[in-house]
Amino acid sequence: VSSLAWFMSNQETSFVTIGQRVLANPL
Repeated sequence: VSSLAWFMSNQETSFVTIGQRVLANPL
């Protein structure tokens, strides 16, 4: 369970980071 929670948290963080990068430098 701990590993799954970490995986989900990591995915969410990565998604947010990608979203911020896209907003900062739109294609």
